[in-house]
Amino acid sequence: MTIVKILLVTGLTVFSLNAFAVEPTVPSTEQNPFEQVINVAKDGVITAQVLAKIAMDKVVSDSKLDVITHNEVVIITGTVNSDIEKKKLISLASSTWGVKSVDISKLEIAKEEKPLADVEITTKIKTLFLKEKIMGEKNIPIMSIQVETKNGIVYLAGQAENDKQVENAAALAKSVDGVVRVISMVQVVEK
Repeated sequence: MTIVKILLVTGLTVFSLNAFAVEPTVPSTEQNPFEQVINVAKDGVITAQVLAKIAMDKVVSDSKLDVITHNEVVIITGTVNSDIEKKKLISLASSTWGVKSVDISKLEIAKEEKPLADVEITTKIKTLFLKEKIMGEKNIPIMSIQVETKNGIVYLAGQAENDKQVENAAALAKSVDGVVRVISMVQVVEK
């Protein structure tokens, strides 16, 4: 296994990441040694790019993950906090140059410490969204925003027509008792 030490410098922040490029375990009769070296190097570059995207992403950068690339297949293992984070990792990895596919079969979602409290928080937020849509002054796209709560952390995903709708949704979610933090992945899609 080749270990590549990567220093990613962005602005004033330096990230140090370990990237792993797995060498082919069985020599291929179709590949000469030069092609094998190129493929291992390509896998290393893919791993480095995926790790850089993860490190720069506010949603998944705190996750405890290992990323390995083998024959242009990115294998992500470790633990994330929610299904939304899992989908974000798939999106980040699959949008990387050279990636054929993404394997998350060993990626786990952390267990909820207070599942009933999280359901209650999610219900209160959805109720607030609906109430605001019907009787309030704030514009919230209730049909296109998904809400998920895990250990008091609220994840908002989906689409909105403008930044104000995203801000309104996040502000309402933050106003609910028991919310530790709100992570919004709502994208603005202008019509």
